[in-house]
Amino acid sequence: MESSKFRPITVRVKEGDDVVLTLPRPLLEMLGLEDGETIKVPIHELLENYSAIEKVNENFEQAMGNKLFKTLINRIQTEYPLLRMEIRKSMVAFYNNKRGLLWIEYPKGRKVRVHLKKGDYSSVDRDRRVIPSGWGDYPEFRVEKEEDVDYLMELVKFAISHDKVKAKKVMEGF
Repeated sequence: MESSKFRPITVRVKEGDDVVLTLPRPLLEMLGLEDGETIKVPIHELLENYSAIEKVNENFEQAMGNKLFKTLINRIQTEYPLLRMEIRKSMVAFYNNKRGLLWIEYPKGRKVRVHLKKGDYSSVDRDRRVIPSGWGDYPEFRVEKEEDVDYLMELVKFAISHDKVKAKKVMEGF
C-alpha cells in the first residue's frame, strides 16, 4: 500500500528568490502535473490541495473501519501484490500495469460497490451477480457479506487473466 503520510514541506524564502519545490506524486496529480514539469503556483493553492489530500486519507481510513471493505482490500493486496493501489476521494482503484482493473467505492451502509474493468464475466459469474452500471458502462458487483469476497476474488482473477498486459506475472505474484 502506498504511504498516506507526507512529511511537511519547509521552505525558507528570501525576497526576490525563486523557490523550487519537489512535491509528492499525489500532490503533483492533484495539480495536474507530470514528474519534472514546472509551473508557478501561489502558495495558498498548495495548502488547499494538501488539505484535499488529508481529506482523501481520512475517507480511506474511515472506510477501513468497515469489515467487508477492509477484508476486500487486504485480500486483493495479499493475493495480487503487483497490482498498484491508488487511494482516491470516494474509492480505491487497483491497476494492472497502468490499466484500470477494479474500483472499490467507500462503503455506504453495509454494502461495498465494486466496478470491474469492462468485459464479459458471464463464464465466471455463475450466480449472475455482475450487473451493468451507469458508471461508464463498467460492470458492477456488490459485496454484502463475507462470502461475496470469495466470489469477487474469482471475478478479479478472471479480469486479470483476460488483461493482455503482464497477466501472467500478476497471476504468479512476480
